[in-house]
Amino acid sequence: MDSLTHLVAGALTPLAFPHMPKRAAILGFGIAVGELPDMDVLFGVSPEALLMLHRGITHSLIWQPVLALVAVLPFFIWMQCKSISDAGPCRGPCAAPGERGPGLASMYLMALFALYTHIYLDCMTTFGTQIFLPFSDIRVGFPAMFIVDLLLTVPALILLIKAWRQQAVPLEPAIGHTLPGRPGYAVFPAGTRKLARIGLAWILLYPLAALGINTALTASANATAEDGVTTFLTEPLFPLMWKRVDDLGDRFAVSTRNLLGLEAAPAVV
Repeated sequence: MDSLTHLVAGALTPLAFPHMPKRAAILGFGIAVGELPDMDVLFGVSPEALLMLHRGITHSLIWQPVLALVAVLPFFIWMQCKSISDAGPCRGPCAAPGERGPGLASMYLMALFALYTHIYLDCMTTFGTQIFLPFSDIRVGFPAMFIVDLLLTVPALILLIKAWRQQAVPLEPAIGHTLPGRPGYAVFPAGTRKLARIGLAWILLYPLAALGINTALTASANATAEDGVTTFLTEPLFPLMWKRVDDLGDRFAVSTRNLLGLEAAPAVV
């Protein structure tokens, strides 16, 4: 998928988890983790090398727990130190040292979710992703979405903006996520989590729905075809618009269709 979609998915992830502090840093961390597997583009010294390396080892399923740990540990330590240094003297009862924010386990699970969401989205495009490295270099790709899909990204982006603008809620000392009298100890409210979870659900379910539509179209076309094989390719506005390719043996017939049933005249190549 495109970088904007990965950015939105990464930013929504920490907002969906409970007890995440109301800080811009936590949103930036979600964005960074959501984009982390694409660091392989930095090693493509040529267009050919980029095609070979992209969606390679950094997108492997078995490496994501390692990437999550590498990303979380320095950020978690920095966040804990920052919480202590900018807090100032405590006025009133203070939370225990281990209750100054989300725990390491929560941060790790959040990062892992963002990383696997990135891999999932990439697998839903036909470019293919080498998720089984180093055991196999097979590229897994499904014809669910075009590399840029506004119907996926725009609704999720709107939900992200609305979620971030929700008023923060300070927590009581008994819950263990606020230091009374110290600035900065508030968490995202339930409304934020609800909007973020709706956004993540859209990001996860939309590709499955698009893949189902593509599968149904392909099965229907091939069931009624007398000869040849029909394939439907994703377009930027799929499933509102798609490209039909009929393999007629010695030639291809390419036509564009949309959800209203309108069909452009096929081009034979």
